[in-house]
Amino acid sequence: MGISYPILLRLSRKRPRLSAASAPEWSLLSYKVYFSRASSGDRLGITTLAPWRMPCSRPPGSSVPKAAPGYAVHDFGPIDGPPPRVLVFPIRSTEVVPAPWLASTAMHYRLLYAQPTRRQVFVENRWAAHPGQLLELALKRSMKGDLPPAGAIGCRLRVDLDEFAQVFESEGVSRGVIELRAALLAPRSDQSIAMRSFSASVPAPSANAVGGVLALRDGVARVNHELLDWLESLDTDPAHRVRARCGA
Repeated sequence: MGISYPILLRLSRKRPRLSAASAPEWSLLSYKVYFSRASSGDRLGITTLAPWRMPCSRPPGSSVPKAAPGYAVHDFGPIDGPPPRVLVFPIRSTEVVPAPWLASTAMHYRLLYAQPTRRQVFVENRWAAHPGQLLELALKRSMKGDLPPAGAIGCRLRVDLDEFAQVFESEGVSRGVIELRAALLAPRSDQSIAMRSFSASVPAPSANAVGGVLALRDGVARVNHELLDWLESLDTDPAHRVRARCGA
């Protein structure tokens, strides 16, 4: 006659990823399995498989993990400045091309005093769009009549954005740094009519992400002003002949 030995096997269902509001109570599906030993004493055989449910609640004092906190999203906000300028030669399009490391909404910073060669990003702060798109919008707003008049061809303005970051010289001192290259291109080709590099370094009012946003916003306004001055100066330079070449 065989002898029964009760053995408890506990098999739990895999818990799906749910929000805190919809997470239910879960239970373990258990089985009591009886093994019988044959009279010879050298074999075990399963004689009974009896399932039942056992309640399984969360440990006392614990809670369902909450979603990670959100992050702040920034743009340049209202920018006080002069009214849009009217250029004497038509510009068909304005394009800002960011460097590969700036082609995202991450807000970059650098610790010159500790790790000068390392680029880092703020975890709880983001740009509303990547810096190239924000700069492009600011440039277009600063120029009135971005599209050429009827019958005109219009040149193209291409800007390569190389740097757009908050740089910390010490734990309490930082500045917004912008570096870019602008090129005025001929209407029907990529031939450069004129090129120039621009940069801005504006002290941040506070040594945090918000201070960097304000410094970079002021830097964009400064770079825009210098770039428009440069475009206007091309009209008075006979070597470039921008009016004739841009179809004014």
